[in-house]
Amino acid sequence: MTTGGARAIAAFALLLAACAKPRPPGEVWQAAQLAGEEAQRRGDLAGAAAHFRTAVGEAERFGGQDARLGRSVDALGGVYLAQRRAAEAEALLRRGLAIDEAALGPAHPTVARQLATLAELYKEQGRYAEAEPLLQRVLAVEERDRGPEDPEVARRLNNLATLYYAEGRYQDAEPLLHRALGIAERKLGPDHPDTAQTLTSLGVVYLAEERYADAEPLLRQALAIDERALGRESPAVAGNLTNLALLFGARGRYGDAELLYRRALAIEQQALGPDHPGVALILEDYSRMLRKADRASEADRVAARARAIRARQPAP
Repeated sequence: MTTGGARAIAAFALLLAACAKPRPPGEVWQAAQLAGEEAQRRGDLAGAAAHFRTAVGEAERFGGQDARLGRSVDALGGVYLAQRRAAEAEALLRRGLAIDEAALGPAHPTVARQLATLAELYKEQGRYAEAEPLLQRVLAVEERDRGPEDPEVARRLNNLATLYYAEGRYQDAEPLLHRALGIAERKLGPDHPDTAQTLTSLGVVYLAEERYADAEPLLRQALAIDERALGRESPAVAGNLTNLALLFGARGRYGDAELLYRRALAIEQQALGPDHPGVALILEDYSRMLRKADRASEADRVAARARAIRARQPAP
């Protein structure tokens, strides 16, 4: 072998060795984290969870209080929450929150977002006493960082008000929703979907209080906004229609309510599929209205269909 040939082989061997060198942990963590975030954007929750688990393993090398570990733990908890793995999600979200508070401080916007996610989990589980202080902290952080008139503050007010609504604390919910509505109308405009959402929340509170004359114009206005802004076939419009149908049913206007339920069902099935839990929810409300209207056999058929959809849902 010539001297030149030997040098070429040696250089190639060095190149192979360099390519085979382990990547620094920071690079491996970043690649896994970004791959998880991209998979999550595509809706590939299983793939995202796998990448985030890798990212958590790599980030643990940086130390238990490193912000990168908090980011990956938070992300994995969010995916588990979307997969309805509530117990695993809660453990991760609590761990991520502790890391973020230590690394970034208790009033950091990232901490506020984690508090809000954990609070929503508690709300879904009916753990309202645990959710309330978290949502109050989130509101305080957003008001301090963004100012009292920011649209994000309006969203946080709405979130806290929906907690009070779930607890039956309608008098506590009302002032928060009036304030949120004022912010949304001033900062986003009267035709923005966020404005519609707050109108809906306030209308539903009035409905629960049997203030039907106050509720109806708000629910009609929310429906009109969402039809213009999101389209007449949007799932949000199905929600508006269902709320208005509940109002009409409460007032004994069963024919009007039935038309809205049927339209809401058509939209929800077209947008989300016939076995989506949202379809079951509309069917359950529709069956109660039919029973109230003394149409028991029809109510039974509708309720049976709702139960069948529920039975096909994966266990949480």
